[in-house]
Amino acid sequence: TQMQWEKSRTCGYTSGKQWRAVQPDIARKNLATQRKDDDSMFNLYRRLVHLRTGSEALRAGQYMPVESGHPGVYAFIRFSGSDDERGRRAKDVKLVLVNLTAQPVSEYALKAPLRLGAAGVSQEVLSGAAITEANWSDSGVFVDWKPLVELEAKRGYVIDIKPTE
Repeated sequence: TQMQWEKSRTCGYTSGKQWRAVQPDIARKNLATQRKDDDSMFNLYRRLVHLRTGSEALRAGQYMPVESGHPGVYAFIRFSGSDDERGRRAKDVKLVLVNLTAQPVSEYALKAPLRLGAAGVSQEVLSGAAITEANWSDSGVFVDWKPLVELEAKRGYVIDIKPTE
């Protein structure tokens, strides 16, 4: 299928005769329409590329799985600037949280082995959703943390965790 640049008869692809038919979803799946929609797949990818470009952790950081307490919730941490495998000197820390189910999830609790000592304010960087404060153990590991009250169905979140010095 040719690139659907706009919702015209030829998708903005050619002024001549097309060799393939226009897709039935041309009205909403074209670049001109998606550029105007902040929630479109096009703009999501733009935000993700921008986020990755500005984050050493997402570009080249270490990966650490996070227990979510729910089989449909996938969670992991990417961190960089660490002098050891436990992340004690992490400078850039991102928690990625994905609800893979078709239903909202509120029954989950995160537990991670990453030692940050403690952390400052965290924020969800894709949507700006409000984040709850983490429960930090005495050893600097977060336990039973539920950063968002509810995870929307089939939705991902990226949370910037600010480690304290």
